[in-house]
Amino acid sequence: MKIRLRLVSTAIAGSLLLSAIPLASAQSATSAPVAASAKLADSLKAVTFTSKQIEEKNEAFEAKLQIPVASGLLDKKFEAKLNASIEEQAMNALAELKEQSATDKTEAEKDGYEFRPYYLDVSYELKSDGGSASKGVLSFTVTTYTYTGGAHGSAFVDTYNVSNGAAAQTLTLDKLLGAGAKEKANAAVREELRANPDNYYADSVKTFKSISADQTFYVSKGIVYVLFQQYDLAPYAAGIIEIPVRSALSLKPSKAGKAGSTGYYATTKGVRMVPLRAVASAFGYQVTWNGKASTVQLARGDKSTQIVLRKNSFSLNKSAPVKLSAAPSMLQGIVYVPADFLSRILELKVSISDQGIMTVSE
Repeated sequence: MKIRLRLVSTAIAGSLLLSAIPLASAQSATSAPVAASAKLADSLKAVTFTSKQIEEKNEAFEAKLQIPVASGLLDKKFEAKLNASIEEQAMNALAELKEQSATDKTEAEKDGYEFRPYYLDVSYELKSDGGSASKGVLSFTVTTYTYTGGAHGSAFVDTYNVSNGAAAQTLTLDKLLGAGAKEKANAAVREELRANPDNYYADSVKTFKSISADQTFYVSKGIVYVLFQQYDLAPYAAGIIEIPVRSALSLKPSKAGKAGSTGYYATTKGVRMVPLRAVASAFGYQVTWNGKASTVQLARGDKSTQIVLRKNSFSLNKSAPVKLSAAPSMLQGIVYVPADFLSRILELKVSISDQGIMTVSE
């Protein structure tokens, strides 16, 4: 029997955080300003953790638990419930393992086959300490490894993301990444799958559709990482997959027809052309192509725009159209727009390094 201990944040979200207040959204790879005020954010002290260690062993099982105990949250009621909930989940899992291992050992002896003792290990890692330097974002992971027979055990990681304030709140991807959070995360995953295909299942680029509604993630040094469990995107040996959702996108200079979705090219007039879908989706825009009309529709929150191939006319939210440095074009099935479309229409920041690398950010 495979037992998977889940010190899940859903238990907390369902029972502890019913009074959570929505937070203002933030840029795509920075933590949200979760403190109640700038003054409070500047004075926040880091949340610290100690371990409640439990070790048990007999002929049927061995367990080593380091149960995290948080201290220093401003919301003491939340802190107490958080700690109690995590400990309860861990102890329930330990009790289940003990009962199941005893039952399976007895059955193994009865049937005359070898029984290998079961094993449970629980550990944790602090990713963001909830202090002023981390803008009040508390983020930590709990990793549970279990062995209940077979060639190897399995690991599962749960994450907790909380704003440290007078009234603690759960942090969601929407709160941390802002408008188009799901699309931003999806774009980051697709980019990673395309960039390092050998690290994942052969068909991952095609089969990956979207992150889940309750996607596991954590925050470290202001960057959101979406997390995938064993076997989600790659074989067992790959372990837990962690993919950063960054606030900036880099494009390399290339020649027309070879830029693809990861680079840009310059026209004979010196206009830099960038891949529309790759850039727009990275910043949370839904991109819809209409082949019959040769148009591309972009939408994110309250922003929308439509471009027409070979027509130098652009607008945002039906504002008066403007003419930019070049009309949209298509090369090898990829639609390109001038770089000033990003800055003037989508209101993104565009810069070029001395090496010619184009950086796009919000």
